[in-house]
Amino acid sequence: MVYKDPEYQRKYNKRPGIKEKQREYRKEYQRRPEVKERNRKWTEEYNKRPENKERKREWTEEYNKRPEIKEKQKEYMKEYKQRPESKEKRRQYIEEYKQRPEVKEKRRKHRQRPEVKKRIEEYRQQNPYYQKRYNITVKKYNQLLKDQNNCCAICGIHISKLKTRLCIDHNHLTQIVRGLLCHKCNMGLGFFKDNPNILDNAIKYLGYI
Repeated sequence: MVYKDPEYQRKYNKRPGIKEKQREYRKEYQRRPEVKERNRKWTEEYNKRPENKERKREWTEEYNKRPEIKEKQKEYMKEYKQRPESKEKRRQYIEEYKQRPEVKEKRRKHRQRPEVKKRIEEYRQQNPYYQKRYNITVKKYNQLLKDQNNCCAICGIHISKLKTRLCIDHNHLTQIVRGLLCHKCNMGLGFFKDNPNILDNAIKYLGYI
């Protein structure tokens, strides 16, 4: 309520219960559909103004630089990442992201760069996967490679003609390492189930004997 006499209005606003009454009225007023719609349209129009966009951007940058805000955001993100639903959502997003064709192509081109290949090779030398999987050391792997003259034990292709290193072939029952094979030969043995009889039948089928 607005009065013509400012002095009377100040005295009126100081009366007990008037502030609470005014607060309740504002809340009820803001909940009206027509007021909400009018506020929404005004906000949209206000945010579209170039000067307001720049002002908002500057204020946001300044706000995010405050130490207490940085600490608050850090604590919130730490707590947010620990939520089960957040972990699951992130896992699903990563899986979906990796399946995108443009992402696969980008990763393939990245791995083909010489400096990346060198870095990957250095990492593999320091953290050999085959040492954990097949229980052989880097020294043993290099010795097998030397014994085979840097070639596949089956087809004889040299490692210089391959895009990847030779695979470690092992007996799936005894887990004993048999030798080093190129990717195609290693996959071939897998498809033939490491069964000599099936391999003999394949040779006879091809008419070599």
